[in-house]
Amino acid sequence: MLQTMDPEMGGTRESSIIAENEDAASFVERGDRARNACDWVAARAHYEAALRIDPDLAQIWVQLGHAAKESGDYGAAEYAYQKAIALIPADADAHLQFGHLLKVTGRLAAAFAFYNRALTLNSNLSDAKLEIDGLRQLQTKRNAAPVEFAQTSAGTRGGSVFGILHPTSLSGPDFLCIGMARAGTGWLFDQVRYHPDFWMPPIKEFGYLKRGVVGLKENAKKRLQVLRDGNAKNLAGWSNKQPGDTRDIAFLEEAALSIGDPLDIMSYAALFRYKEGALSGDITPGYCALDPTIITELAGALPSAKLVLMVRDPVERAWSRLSMWVRRGTFDAGIAETPAAFADFLNTDERLKRESFPSAVVQRWRTHAPCLELRPFFFDDLVLEPQRLRHDILLYLSADPGKKGGEQEVGYNRKAKKRLNIEMKDATRSILVEHFRDELFACAALFGGAAKAWPGRYGL
Repeated sequence: MLQTMDPEMGGTRESSIIAENEDAASFVERGDRARNACDWVAARAHYEAALRIDPDLAQIWVQLGHAAKESGDYGAAEYAYQKAIALIPADADAHLQFGHLLKVTGRLAAAFAFYNRALTLNSNLSDAKLEIDGLRQLQTKRNAAPVEFAQTSAGTRGGSVFGILHPTSLSGPDFLCIGMARAGTGWLFDQVRYHPDFWMPPIKEFGYLKRGVVGLKENAKKRLQVLRDGNAKNLAGWSNKQPGDTRDIAFLEEAALSIGDPLDIMSYAALFRYKEGALSGDITPGYCALDPTIITELAGALPSAKLVLMVRDPVERAWSRLSMWVRRGTFDAGIAETPAAFADFLNTDERLKRESFPSAVVQRWRTHAPCLELRPFFFDDLVLEPQRLRHDILLYLSADPGKKGGEQEVGYNRKAKKRLNIEMKDATRSILVEHFRDELFACAALFGGAAKAWPGRYGL
C-alpha cells in the first residue's frame, strides 16, 4: 500500500510516496544517487521520505538542506540545516553549511557567526577559515538579499511549509530596554554591564532594529578601528572587559561587518551569542518608536525576551531632551521663550512626538508583541531609591541582586555633568504641562506608582 507523505514535511509532495515496507536507508540511498546526478528535486523528495520515517537522521537533514538550497528553496534549506544543528550541535560541517546558506542569502553577520562556530568546533576546518577571512576582507557588501529569498521572506518560503526555527545557540538578547531617552537608560546600562551575571555588548544604543535596511551604527566600525590602532585600553570605557576576554572585540568586528546588510532577526540574535552562559540585552531608547512590523517579527523570533521601559514624567523628560538638543546645537532655545512658537514646535516636531508618550509606547508594544513580558520602571525611583530600583530590575531580568557590580556605585550617573538643563520659565512650563495634560493622567492610570503623583505635581 502506498501513501502520500504528510504535507508538513513540505517540498515535492507529488513525488514523495512511501512504500509501506520500505525503510529510511533505501530512501537515503536513492537520495544519494539523485544528489550525485545533481537531480536536486528527486534528491530532496527521497531525503524527505527518509526523514518522514526517521526524523533523527541528522546528516540527512544536512543533505536535505543541500538539496533544498540547490533547488532554490532557501526557506526549506534553512529549516533543514537548523534541524541538523539541533540534533548534532557539535557538528562543525553542519554549521559550515548553514553559514554558506546565510552568505548566499545576504545575511553576512549571521554567516560570520556560523563560520566562527564551525571553526571553534573544528580548528582545522580550512573552508571555515577561508570564509571568515573573506568576510573580513569584504569591502563591498550586498545591500539586499537575493531576489529568490526576498520574495518569499514572509510566510512560507519558496512554496515550502517549513517553519523557521531559531536555534538555542543563537537565542538572542534576554532583554530589550525599549526606552525612554533621558529616563535612566544610561544608568541601567552601567548597572548591568558591571554586574557579574551579565555580558553586555560594548555599544549601548547600537540600534540594530531601528533601520529597515541598515545594520549597526558606525560606532562599531569606529571603535573597532580604535582598537586596531593599538588603543585596546579604550575598551574598558565601553564594556566590562575582563583580562583575556576577547568577546568584546569579536563582537565589534562582527557588528562592523554587518553594517549595510539587510535587517535580519537571525543576524541580530547571532550577535548575542558572545554572552555565552551570561545574561545580555540591548538598551536602545529609540526602540520606543520601533516599526510595528519589526516588533511583530522580533516577538515571533525571540518570545522569551523581556522588555524594560524606563519611564519619566513626560514634562520633565521632554525638557531634559530639549536641553540636550540645545547643548548639541540642534534646538534653538529662543523657541521655548515664544509661547506660540513653542506650542507649535511641540505639536509638529516628529523627533519629540514619537518618543514623548510612554502610554503610547506601551500600547504599541503590547499590541504587536503581546507575548513579550513588559515592565515599566520609574526615573523617580532612580532619583530617590536607586538601590531598590536596581534590586527590582535585576530580579525581573533573572539576575542576582545580591552580587556586587564591580566597583560601580548603584547611584552612579555618568551623565550627571551633562544633565544641566536650561532654565524652564513659568510660561514654558505651562505650555509643556498643557501639551502633556492628557498623557500625565494616562500615565497615572496605566502605570500607577510614582506616576500617580505626576498630575498633581503641576496642579492638575
